[in-house]
Amino acid sequence: MFELGATHFLIDPASDGELIQSLRFAARHVTRAPGRPGIVDRRDAMAGARFGRDPNLAQQWIAARIGDAQPVSVVLVSLSRLDIVNAAHGRPAVDSLIEVAVERAEAVAAEAMAGAARVARLGGADLALVVGAGAADIAALIAALDEALARPFAVANALAVLGCRFGVASHQPGIQAIRRTVPRR
Repeated sequence: MFELGATHFLIDPASDGELIQSLRFAARHVTRAPGRPGIVDRRDAMAGARFGRDPNLAQQWIAARIGDAQPVSVVLVSLSRLDIVNAAHGRPAVDSLIEVAVERAEAVAAEAMAGAARVARLGGADLALVVGAGAADIAALIAALDEALARPFAVANALAVLGCRFGVASHQPGIQAIRRTVPRR
């Protein structure tokens, strides 16, 4: 059952209340779970503003680009200093801050790459921008992303400044994958 994706079990006999509560948990899990099969076709994944932030769909799109001998790059972004926000304002404030950071990354991707980049949420404080362009365009994207994420974030009645690290993996048709790390602050 675990191999098929089961995350919750209900032992028979169960009361009506237990059954209702289990269904609520299952419904909430389905709406939050990455990689829900059959929701978006991999060929259409770049058509929307994001992959539903699903790394599985992003991986499928990357594999399709490589298979079609097209350039593709992935910019990994790891947010830091979230522990300070967590200590001061709690986990809900951190979750909200990460959501705003992802929205900023999506706005940068839409503007800087004219629709040729999308954001996938990897979990925690990590996200990836999947870019359907060559390595030459990546520097401009990272500069714009760095600027957007360096601006303070409003948290409760205060401002928080995050740190972040960037990593890049690029594929050009006929060339081995290139990896480099771009340090930041």
